Amino acid sequence: MMMTLSRGGAGHDQLYGQTGDDTLDAGAGDDYLEGGDGDDSLVGGDNQDQIYGQAGNDAIDGGKGIDLLDGGEGDDTLMGNQGDDSLTG
Repeated sequence: MMMTLSRGGAGHDQLYGQTGDDTLDAGAGDDYLEGGDGDDSLVGGDNQDQIYGQAGNDAIDGGKGIDLLDGGEGDDTLMGNQGDDSLTG
């Protein structure tokens, strides 16, 4: 089983997890994150992020900004935090 640990930079990043329990941190910028299968930890940054947990029991933190959070399949924990966020479990 693979595990991914990725952190985005100041720009607009696209981060993708694998089949394991991944940790993706968007950093600054308008970012796109996909956790993939597994129990993932996905963290948005200060701007507008799109974060998709997909399968597994994921923990998703939108951070600041106006974010779209979608947990996908599984028992997920979604935290919008600051901004006018859209959350789908």
